[in-house]
Amino acid sequence: MNLETGLEDYGKIAGDVAGTPACSAEVDKEDLSLQLPSVTSMTVTYNSGSFIEQHLASLASLEGLTATSVIDNQSPDDTFQRLKQFQRSNPNLDVALHQSLDNGGFGSANNFLARRLGTDFILIINPDVIIDDPLLLTKALQSFAEDDSVGIVGCRLTTADGSLDHACKRGEPTLVAALSYQTGLDRRIPFRMFGKYRALHVNEEETAPVDAVNGAFMLMRRSLFNEVNGFDERFWMYGEDLDLCRQVRELGYKVLYRGDIRATHLKGACSGDRRTPKANIAFYESMALYYKKWYGQWSPSTIIVSTLSKLNLAAGKRRRGR
Repeated sequence: MNLETGLEDYGKIAGDVAGTPACSAEVDKEDLSLQLPSVTSMTVTYNSGSFIEQHLASLASLEGLTATSVIDNQSPDDTFQRLKQFQRSNPNLDVALHQSLDNGGFGSANNFLARRLGTDFILIINPDVIIDDPLLLTKALQSFAEDDSVGIVGCRLTTADGSLDHACKRGEPTLVAALSYQTGLDRRIPFRMFGKYRALHVNEEETAPVDAVNGAFMLMRRSLFNEVNGFDERFWMYGEDLDLCRQVRELGYKVLYRGDIRATHLKGACSGDRRTPKANIAFYESMALYYKKWYGQWSPSTIIVSTLSKLNLAAGKRRRGR
């Protein structure tokens, strides 16, 4: 990914010196001998102008958040101008802004941000996620303090109307699970094997290990993110969060869904409410890549999804040819 450098006018780069935290960790008011871990949030924006100020304002209210780092993936709207205006209007906040020269995808942009950070934890969060609870981050961090085997923590995400965003807790997309979800079988037959795709065996307000959580909200140690080499940048859009969770689980860590803490996912800030033909192709290509990576090139899952990917690509070409 090509990125602009020399953005000093837009804010300092958090943790620019390797191994140096973005700023000092805060001290727990209840016990001055304990030091809170440092956390930097990472937000990738694209056409996020209608949400970004509300998103950043909600991050600013989070207790325990050390700094915020944002990169805009060449938005054609006024997202980056709004980001600069927010920064100018809030000089007391530690907000680092970056702008890519090309849209290399969600994973690539997050990797770029993570390489420039020195905090203990990173919070990967979408620009259309609004946090109402100022204690949400400290509650999520408690999971790591209580269990060393926790690798990633996700929270309950609800949409604007209060309904559950089912992508916030997911199971491994086995062929049976994926087909059950696509055909609606998981909603008609209450068997765990059919409901695995959306982890329906886990109540939405429950706290439990799952196979994956949504990249719209993922809290993890920066050292673990580096250990797995961050997001696999071959996933341009979709599937990179599922793959990251799989990588973490392969190392023996848990992916923990915290249903007792909640944020609002307005959805559509980056990809729109419905997938465009290009996004639909990207989805099937990403899933084909995921199955090939973890199940093998000739597995039934890989063959079926690869075929669907090719059919979607052909359909897209026909539409453009009209």
